[in-house]
Amino acid sequence: MFLKDLRSTFTQIESLPIPCIASVSSVALGGGLELALCAHIRVFADTTIVGLPETRLAIIPGAGATYRLPLAIGRARALDLILSGRRIGSKLSYNWGLCTHVAITRGESPSPVQWPKPDETSRQLTLLKSIDVAFDICQGGPLAVRAAIQALAGGNEAAENDAYDSILQTEDRVEALTAFGEKRTPKFAGR
Repeated sequence: MFLKDLRSTFTQIESLPIPCIASVSSVALGGGLELALCAHIRVFADTTIVGLPETRLAIIPGAGATYRLPLAIGRARALDLILSGRRIGSKLSYNWGLCTHVAITRGESPSPVQWPKPDETSRQLTLLKSIDVAFDICQGGPLAVRAAIQALAGGNEAAENDAYDSILQTEDRVEALTAFGEKRTPKFAGR
């Protein structure tokens, strides 16, 4: 029952119509990584270590990693991480596309076999990087951001067409075009 409820919660997070950013500043193994995989964008500290050690415990990831991880990093790399149970650092996570941003907190990544000591500086700098990413997203029209999430979730031309059609006649689109013509920053109202 617990795992079914957890999967349902993770699916709800993944389905949010607004941007969801995971900020990971230390170790995220098993369920911690599976929770991060539900976010639209993942920001890791340079000290972050992630992995899915379940096969080493004679089980498999059960909260969505078997289908979310391949979407993020590809099937072969997902198989590697899941079958081996190994841990990887933020540098490889970034190179593979598992995280989209790395907050530089100490200047070098720890070895994935070492446990980094979580500290307040790493947490704060990673959170600040996440807020910076959120600020960048907020520069766009809120209806367009939701429509983009909807289109990406659909993953096909029909979903993109539906999402595009939903924003074509909005006040925000008119405001963006007017602001562009007037060489000023648009003021979106979410209408």
